[in-house]
Amino acid sequence: MVVAATMPGATLSARLPPQHGYVTSVIQIPTSPQQVNAFGRDINGDGRVDNALGQFFAALEAQNLDFEGDTTTAIDGGQLLMLHALRTPSFKKTKKATWQVLYAKPTAAPKFDGNDKLTVDGSAPSSIRLRATILRNRVRTAAGTIPVELDLGGILVLHLQKGVIFATCSQTTCSNGRITGVVTKGDLDNLLIPQLAVLFSAAVAHDCPGPGPESCTNGSTGQTLQELFDANDDLVITSAELSQNSFFEALLAPDIDLNHDGKPDAISVGFGFDTVRAKIVR
Repeated sequence: MVVAATMPGATLSARLPPQHGYVTSVIQIPTSPQQVNAFGRDINGDGRVDNALGQFFAALEAQNLDFEGDTTTAIDGGQLLMLHALRTPSFKKTKKATWQVLYAKPTAAPKFDGNDKLTVDGSAPSSIRLRATILRNRVRTAAGTIPVELDLGGILVLHLQKGVIFATCSQTTCSNGRITGVVTKGDLDNLLIPQLAVLFSAAVAHDCPGPGPESCTNGSTGQTLQELFDANDDLVITSAELSQNSFFEALLAPDIDLNHDGKPDAISVGFGFDTVRAKIVR
């Protein structure tokens, strides 16, 4: 009698559910109170939806500041390609799915038609495989650290703690997605605020050619930002000016107690997203 040998790796592979790959075609940064609520989640269990950073984005969108435009351009141009690897035995009902967030190497003008073949960038941030449940195509992951890249006048990576992803998925798309979690005070101070200073200064430079604030185009975004945040009227907005601004400080006040010491030390956030099918090459 001849017994066929089975390689351990082949056995492990046979046990894994099929993988479905997707690429993010749209990232939605909240622009209204409705989106703030729709993209958030109750993170601290107090019965209220948490999305304080989303509220900040929506508040400044009301001042005609476009946070989403550069991110959309980076996605469409193939410079910011967020990938999702979903392993699941079923889209109807399962507790044995997993979800991983990865990023692809930049590629010229992806088509987002379901046929893109995208190679994982090994130097880019990624999540672990988060356990996920699915019921009637609705996916919810367990909590973990999820990297979210945005273009806010330059690529910024936010590492969302307590990150959870929700989406309605099929073999070809994931729609009505949201990525929720918290940004630590350290990332807020050291990453987000400096990048916002760059973004705001660029808007001021565009609308206020100088010399002085009187050069600002009346009613422009640059004029609004200059009046709100340029304390010394030099037409440059610095991280220090933002951090010391009472209006800015109130908008970005931490609302989540991440280390459970009784004091808020992180800020909640939620984004919307949609995806289309893509082949993920590792």
